[in-house]
Amino acid sequence: MRIKVRVYAFLRKKLGWDEKVIELDDDDARLGDVISSIPMLNEVITSDDDLKDYMVLVNGLNALMLSGLSTKIKDGDEIDIFPPAAGG
Repeated sequence: MRIKVRVYAFLRKKLGWDEKVIELDDDDARLGDVISSIPMLNEVITSDDDLKDYMVLVNGLNALMLSGLSTKIKDGDEIDIFPPAAGG
């Protein structure tokens, strides 16, 4: 299965890319599997098997409103990752 992962803001500079297409052989993949397949991304946005303060969208839906890192992923899904933001 193919999944598109996009990162935004300072994550682009930190990771050195803005978009990756990930190929997974597992038809029962979860969001955590996708993230852990990109070690540097995994290191930056997760802690103790949980998402840090990053907003992770799966097909436009907040992963925290789904099943977090256990959210089931299917072929063609798109994952967008935004760093924490502050302002006023």
